[in-house]
Amino acid sequence: MSPRKITNVLAAELVGTFILALAFMAMLVRTNFTFFSGLAAALVYGMFMIVFGSKIVAHLNPAVTIGLWTVKKISTLNAIVYVVLQVVAGYCALKVGEYFLNTTLSKTATGGFDWRVMIAEGLGALVFALAIAAALNHTDKKLDLHEKAILVGVGLFVGIVVASLAGNGLINPAIAISLRSFSWAYVLGPIVGAILGFNLYELVLVKNFDQGSVLTASMSTSSAAKPMAKPKAKAKK
Repeated sequence: MSPRKITNVLAAELVGTFILALAFMAMLVRTNFTFFSGLAAALVYGMFMIVFGSKIVAHLNPAVTIGLWTVKKISTLNAIVYVVLQVVAGYCALKVGEYFLNTTLSKTATGGFDWRVMIAEGLGALVFALAIAAALNHTDKKLDLHEKAILVGVGLFVGIVVASLAGNGLINPAIAISLRSFSWAYVLGPIVGAILGFNLYELVLVKNFDQGSVLTASMSTSSAAKPMAKPKAKAKK
């Protein structure tokens, strides 16, 4: 990666994930209500989309990075760098949060593997991934940066609310680290859900739209290529 690209990645993934995790932690600890944590996460994510430019540079979530990698939106090397930075940011948020709270956070994840938590986290991540995919691939209507930020923020909020039905509603392994809620359910659930969400959009919605465009173009071409009937010449007397 170029020096400028490395700087962008460091700023977006390290700082962005760190602030996202702290905001989620603050609302969850102070209110003990996932609704407000989801709202805070949505606002932070939308803010960083606007801060870092017209494209979604900041993934802020290992599940999002891995999901985008499966649809070839990011290279393998860059995906590894993104995930490492996100994990480091989550751990730093844990330590800084504990310092601010002047206490050690207790582990909130269950001891064993919980299928309900994994499925709920997966469904929430799927919703979030669909929102990101729509923001990246919206072709029938040009969305400006603020509309994309709103779309992705709402997708994140809805995904967290869905995931909170069976667990802590994190849909982000980096945030799971920052809250000591790290378990296989909180890791595999978001990753599988994000992969399904991005690939579902790529295979179903995008290709159907492309086929429809090709079909319309073919019909237009056929109509244009069809010669017009020439008027019959009047018979000479």
